[in-house]
Amino acid sequence: MAAGVVATPLTPDLHSRIWPLCSSRQFAALQAQLNTDNARRALSEPDSTRSESERAALRTCMSTFQEFYEAVAERRWSTLVSKAWSRDEHINALELRAALLAVHWTLSFPSALGRRVYLLLDSTVALFSLWKGRSSSPTLLLILRGISALLLAGGISLLCGWLPSAFNPADAPSRAFDPGPGGRTAPP
Repeated sequence: MAAGVVATPLTPDLHSRIWPLCSSRQFAALQAQLNTDNARRALSEPDSTRSESERAALRTCMSTFQEFYEAVAERRWSTLVSKAWSRDEHINALELRAALLAVHWTLSFPSALGRRVYLLLDSTVALFSLWKGRSSSPTLLLILRGISALLLAGGISLLCGWLPSAFNPADAPSRAFDPGPGGRTAPP
């Protein structure tokens, strides 16, 4: 495994598609629920617990999410960081460390100070930890504090959004390194 951080210019069209999904925790929670296989099956089969209008509303949301995923997938993304991790950690800690790298990179541009910055993730643990700004895990909390300190110092508001790994443009750069002996990632 490796860190993968990518960027693309924010066009008005991309902003209009990303803003509604990254500006509300409600959308993030609904998105996480709808992307489970059980939810997809429940929408396709008659269900006594949901009315037809509720299922229609959920189908509309799923369609909106799918359009968002496709808009992200069709963009041209530049790889900023593709680097093997130097030590083994839990995947959730590594996901947050990748977010920390993205914030560090963002702060290297004076024009980013005092701005809102979109961050797309494929980890729900990282997403909701960033939304809350805390975690009960001491390891994750330490990384979150580092991210929070950088955001505070730069006056940056982080707008996080979730998308499946299949549509995540940073997924390929994060897998750019072959595991070394014993299945571990080779150090840089």
